Amino acid sequence: MMASTHGIRRRFTRFLRMPVRAKLLVPFAFVLLGFARLAVLTVPFRVLRPWLGHKADLASDVKRATTRQEALAQDVGRAVRGAATLTPWKSVCLPQAMVAVLMLRLMGVPTTAFLGVRSKGTGEDGLDAHAWVATGSVAFITGHHTPGEFTVVGVFQTWTGTQAA
Repeated sequence: MMASTHGIRRRFTRFLRMPVRAKLLVPFAFVLLGFARLAVLTVPFRVLRPWLGHKADLASDVKRATTRQEALAQDVGRAVRGAATLTPWKSVCLPQAMVAVLMLRLMGVPTTAFLGVRSKGTGEDGLDAHAWVATGSVAFITGHHTPGEFTVVGVFQTWTGTQAA
């Protein structure tokens, strides 16, 4: 019981330290994470793929963004990651990436979503999959990991007419 109380307190403290704009986005992110999780469990990926944006080349650069767009992206990332810790269901990287892309698309912020894989390691069968989202100089809106840890197998981009030149 003590460990769960400590975890709740830690999450609450983390929430209080968020910028106001990120706090306001948490309920929206929470609801969208539920829809995204349900979609991941019930809908084939080929149908979900457009949610992440247009398929791009593996060598595509992360879309440029204005300073204001990058600040919005950071707040959305905080909100999505924060909401993911509050859901009673698993809100892993793919639903988080889908929600971040959707929220940022609604705000007119260009995004680049990545899907990657890595070997589970020696003696283990299979691969680990991971999804993360970036924009401008914000390398990890969601899905933080060590660069080079995953081999990129898919890149999806959204863009707007308001992105930086």
